[in-house]
Amino acid sequence: MLIKRAAMRAGVAGLALSVGLAGCATTPQHLERPLTPAEQRVRDQANDFNRTVGEGAVLGALLGAAIGAAAGGGKWQNVVAGAGAGAVAGGAGGYYYANKKERYFNEEERLDAILADMRADNKKLETLTADARTMMTADNAAIDQAEQDLAARRISVAQARRRLAAVDDNRAVLEKTIAGLKERRDEWRRTADEARKDAGASTKVAEMEREISTLETQVSRLQRELDQLTTRRRASVVG
Repeated sequence: MLIKRAAMRAGVAGLALSVGLAGCATTPQHLERPLTPAEQRVRDQANDFNRTVGEGAVLGALLGAAIGAAAGGGKWQNVVAGAGAGAVAGGAGGYYYANKKERYFNEEERLDAILADMRADNKKLETLTADARTMMTADNAAIDQAEQDLAARRISVAQARRRLAAVDDNRAVLEKTIAGLKERRDEWRRTADEARKDAGASTKVAEMEREISTLETQVSRLQRELDQLTTRRRASVVG
């Protein structure tokens, strides 16, 4: 009963946090044009990655709250402490692996399920990266066009800056997305470490490492391309 009450209380907090995460879609403000299809897809995909990471922390908080209540006689202070510890564990991939362990008693099935999730992440990241490159190519072209129009006095500096507001917004979206992807990479590393403790030198754990390496390579390339765009934008005469 204590666990149930604690889980219900934490569930309310978790639901509120989930709703908050779902409502955190990046919406550009004061742009002179609507988002392009690639820009919208990048935002949708980024929100999907960030929401999934956040939900891990929410679920961890629920688990931690229940454990805290059971261990502390149902005292609210222990529930809160347990929720905080659970959120940390959830964010670190601890809840994810514990959940998989609970769902799959068979080790091979568990490792297969984790690998399937990793591969799905990499597949989604491939799509996001392709759209991000399309978006950044258009952003570089927008910078060039704004500079040409400014040099020809077809637009003012203020107009050029308003035109490039979308470029700046796109860069902010990608910076946040890459930060979330790096967090995801770290979570997968912790998951692989947990799997290694149980499975030892399993070939499937080695496959996990390869998937993590693939993810890291994609993130590193995306970071480099964003850095190039950022350098180009900062060097622009538009300011």
